[in-house]
Amino acid sequence: MKKHYYLLLTTIIFALKTNAQNCLQNGVTFYTQTQIDLFSVSNQSCTSIEGNVTISESIPGNITNLNGLAQVTHIDGNLNINNNTALTNLSGLNNLIDINGSLTINNNSALINLIGLGSIIRISRHISISSNLNLNSLSGIAPTIMSNENFTITNNPSLLSLAGFQDSSIGGNLKISYNDNLQTLGGLENLKNVSGKVTIEQNPELTSLLGLYNLDKIDGWLWISNNDKLTSLSGLDNIDHASIIGLLLSNSSELSYCQVESICKYLSLHENNLDISVAAIHSNNNGCNDISEVQQSCGISVNTNDTEKTEWKIFPNPASGHIHLSKIPDELHFINTIGKTVKKVIPDHNVLDISDLAPGIYFIRIHFGEQRYIEKVLIEK
Repeated sequence: MKKHYYLLLTTIIFALKTNAQNCLQNGVTFYTQTQIDLFSVSNQSCTSIEGNVTISESIPGNITNLNGLAQVTHIDGNLNINNNTALTNLSGLNNLIDINGSLTINNNSALINLIGLGSIIRISRHISISSNLNLNSLSGIAPTIMSNENFTITNNPSLLSLAGFQDSSIGGNLKISYNDNLQTLGGLENLKNVSGKVTIEQNPELTSLLGLYNLDKIDGWLWISNNDKLTSLSGLDNIDHASIIGLLLSNSSELSYCQVESICKYLSLHENNLDISVAAIHSNNNGCNDISEVQQSCGISVNTNDTEKTEWKIFPNPASGHIHLSKIPDELHFINTIGKTVKKVIPDHNVLDISDLAPGIYFIRIHFGEQRYIEKVLIEK
């Protein structure tokens, strides 16, 4: 399905580009607002720029808008928007649908959002958004972008979440780092596949990874480090443990809940070969301070055979007031979205009263002897 969708987008891009008027085969650099304003005068019929496009002011505060580029639909190279002090959004690029190269948005101190990039269908190479002092949102970026390489969001001190990003796949590495006020990964809820390493580090206000709950495959290292307020790895539960090549969990002083299903199964898979090339866990809080602590919390016989799981279920989901168990476990732990156990039950029958729990998402850790399972449940009023 996804392959057919991307093929359709590629076909659309090709058809549109066939009708585009090409110009500037060596690319162009815009240093001033005047150059941008006169582009449509000097290149009246041009809709496709054949080389790289760079927008970088030579005089502080000179470039304030990109309206003069409204006719551009294709860039056959990289688009670099760097070192501008008065550009607050990217309006003027509203008709741009294809970048046959990389998109770099770096060091634009007045930029507050990405409005203007909403028509882009494809970025062939990497996306880098970094060092934009006042960027507080990714809103404005196209909901579906074909990006074949890395996606980097780093050193944006005003960014609170990643709302605005809606793509389901990243073709290379994902790096989210040094964003001083980033609190959640909200905005990544549609992300299912990262074809490389996932790095989340040096985000001192980050408290939750739940925006990654639908991520199921990464094909690289999982690197979580130096996130001072992060308490739980809830949100990483659904990653296929076999797609994790290496694991680093370190230097997050509040991190105490690491026993999510993907981590437990990964550690179980490599139980006899847990050297530093496979996993490193250290300098976190109790419960996640070293590999043995996480193994103990996992129960380290984490079931990897889903056929056993079909013997029981929790229902209904969403639930209100009570939940039903098709099979009575030894115990259940209700864990909230920040990794805190808020209710522990040793059941003696199949119906559990949950009326004391506030509405919201909970992860229920179910114990059957040495086996551990995690189920996500939504509790409603």
